[in-house]
Amino acid sequence: MPATEALLQELGMEGEPFLAPYNIHVHIKLNMHRSGFPHHARTMLVDRGVWREFDLRAHLHLPRTTKDYCHLLDQQGPPLILFYHTPPLSHCSLP
Repeated sequence: MPATEALLQELGMEGEPFLAPYNIHVHIKLNMHRSGFPHHARTMLVDRGVWREFDLRAHLHLPRTTKDYCHLLDQQGPPLILFYHTPPLSHCSLP
């Protein structure tokens, strides 16, 4: 977490909302919410296509596909999204 804290300080975003889609620990350690985005385990299931056939949006308002997740990030995501490796969501065309 020190590296993430240092990055937030360097960017002048200390205390600002951010999302680490694949890392729940950084949110817990820094006591920061996930801006309404799913837990990292659910994010990985979205990547694998597990939820593609289920209508989760009607009940839970959760993305079912990587495309849905990218759209949600684009429309409602926090100003900073942190990727610690190159997962499928890193290919989203974010502003």
